[in-house]
Amino acid sequence: MTRTTTMAPPPPPRQPQSDRRNNKWPPCTTFICALLLLVHVSNMLLFNGDSMQLISIRPIKVLKRGEWYRIVTNAVFHGDLTHLGLNLMGVWGLGKTLEQSTGTRQFASLTLWSVVLTSILYVVMATCIYQTLDYSMDNSSSSSRNGIQHWYKKGTKGFSGILFHWSVMACYMDRGALW
Repeated sequence: MTRTTTMAPPPPPRQPQSDRRNNKWPPCTTFICALLLLVHVSNMLLFNGDSMQLISIRPIKVLKRGEWYRIVTNAVFHGDLTHLGLNLMGVWGLGKTLEQSTGTRQFASLTLWSVVLTSILYVVMATCIYQTLDYSMDNSSSSSRNGIQHWYKKGTKGFSGILFHWSVMACYMDRGALW
């Protein structure tokens, strides 16, 4: 008595996770791009671009005046169209890849934490540098001290800090899924 065995055909090869998801627009990345565009256009139309004094992150205003909203608002405002365009390219390129490899919820959480943490890190670093330089220049000329104070009072804005954080996170993830 001979036994015949039929073998099932092998399953099709699995596609990498990033290849399976490339067909749709990532919702969180798309939302971020739309938000950045909407805020920039609104700023230009409603405030003629002059709202930067009100929203940019300035360590002196955050710490001494308690304007904590600046920790979030600085990320969505940009100085000009070139700044916005370069950040949008970074958001779309890196954000799309990260969102597709991590999932929308995790990517949204990562982004919200990035906004808060990069802003707080900026305030802490700027304050430490200011106090160190200001202390070391106690016997310096007043013009040197004014230069240090001006730097401490100057604001920053844009999504570049978050893009840097995303880049660092991408380095720690599965390279096969990202590149």
